[in-house]
Amino acid sequence: MPDASNARLKPGAEVKVKVNGRARNGKIYVIQKHVEADRWMLKCPDSGLCVEALEKDIALSRATRSSVGVGMCKTREEDVIDIPVGWRKLACTKLSAYYAKDLEEVKAIPFTLGSAEKMAHGLCHQHVLLHRLPMAGPQLAGVALELVRTSLNAELANESVTNFKIGISANPFARWDHYAADPANIDWKHLVLLWASEQDGVVRVMEAALINQHKDDWRCRNVARGGEGEMPTGPPFYRYVAISTNTENVV
Repeated sequence: MPDASNARLKPGAEVKVKVNGRARNGKIYVIQKHVEADRWMLKCPDSGLCVEALEKDIALSRATRSSVGVGMCKTREEDVIDIPVGWRKLACTKLSAYYAKDLEEVKAIPFTLGSAEKMAHGLCHQHVLLHRLPMAGPQLAGVALELVRTSLNAELANESVTNFKIGISANPFARWDHYAADPANIDWKHLVLLWASEQDGVVRVMEAALINQHKDDWRCRNVARGGEGEMPTGPPFYRYVAISTNTENVV
């Protein structure tokens, strides 16, 4: 159920937006529509950019704004919403998913390598790599698992790989930020995407199978068996392997 403190959130309402308490250049964002019971879409009239925000992450408050004119001073109240800093899903097409960071930076993830090769360079993320995505679209479960096994084995065959961790995510850019700030002090170099699916069950089964195959590899940093974690956003869902090539961090 929606938080009672956010009762004024209504489709079509105009609000000021802050990210982690910092105003976004005074731009007005419009709540475009209520997608689900716990999610809102926010739209910027200036850029046309739309972002998804979970209701539990939104803090709504009311602020007083003053304007001074010739011989007069006016005040009015306006609603202000504050959302956490980070990556949010913008939209999905048949070929790609788009994400924005702090309502400004936009990146994309195509679902196949064929689409990735046609994507504008500016939509690529330097640490979320696409070269192991499948060439074609949906496959039978057994074929998909074998393709992912082959891609992962090829990635791990690189002798410079000193740490790796197999995982699943509905937001690889946010997941990369987590790895980049790893408290274990492993110098992760990149996230390599192996598969994309509309069904989280597919990538969960893949995760468990791949971890079971590689659990005895001394470079593997997976502790859990895989497939158990919750993903509050999505689809799409992604299978990935995080890679470190820094030999100083091998333990």
